[in-house]
Amino acid sequence: MTVQCSICLSTLKHPVCLPCGHLYCRRCLNDHVNVPGNHGLTSTCPDCRATFNLVVPDLNYLPEKYHPFISHAVRRVYLDTSAYTDLQKQLKHVEARLARRIASEEEFMRRCEALTAALNAHRAGEAEANERISEIEDDFYETERNLKEQIGELTARCEELTIENAREKKEAKSRRNKQKTLQERLAIAEAQNAELKQRMKRLERERRESNQVLSSDEDSDEELFSPLAHHQSEFLSLPRLIKPLPRRHMVRDRNHSPPPTLQDRPKRMRLAI
Repeated sequence: MTVQCSICLSTLKHPVCLPCGHLYCRRCLNDHVNVPGNHGLTSTCPDCRATFNLVVPDLNYLPEKYHPFISHAVRRVYLDTSAYTDLQKQLKHVEARLARRIASEEEFMRRCEALTAALNAHRAGEAEANERISEIEDDFYETERNLKEQIGELTARCEELTIENAREKKEAKSRRNKQKTLQERLAIAEAQNAELKQRMKRLERERRESNQVLSSDEDSDEELFSPLAHHQSEFLSLPRLIKPLPRRHMVRDRNHSPPPTLQDRPKRMRLAI
């Protein structure tokens, strides 16, 4: 049972009880009932607004058997306040515990709100990260596909270039072999040409020497055989036909062709008359 007046919010002084069961100080209830605007015989409870009578009816008009059931609407209440001090201490202790619980609950709520905010931020960041990861994976797969296509094209091109390089190496080797063979043949031909030039010079020198010897012999014959000078002069006045050197066919070997052997031209026989 409460020991505090709900009107003055202090300890009950001369407590009175209404029919509805609420307790008030007698002075506080009188002030509530005796307001300037209340001129009736009833009033209402300050808490529950229940109506109660302010006066007691005249008992002379009622039979005596009903008199015990007639009582005042406002009755005096006697409370035992001996345990009030202990209850106040317990109340303070309970209120302190309640305050601590409320503070702990508020702290817990603040922590929950902070954790909820962090969780929401984490979820938002996770969603953004997942979206970014999805975009990166799409870009990665696209790049991987393009790289595979490029690698395939480069591999095919590399194979083609390898085949072409091998073919060109083979052709270059064949050309080098042909060039080497031609150089060897050219060296042999140059050597043969030089030898032929030397032989031609030697033959020309021998021919000149033979011509000189022949002219000296003819002069001596002309002095010896003067009667035949006229005929010889006529013979010498005739144009001399010089036959060219006969060409000799040379058979060359494919790998090595030896220099041709030239035979010396036979000397002309002197004309004996």
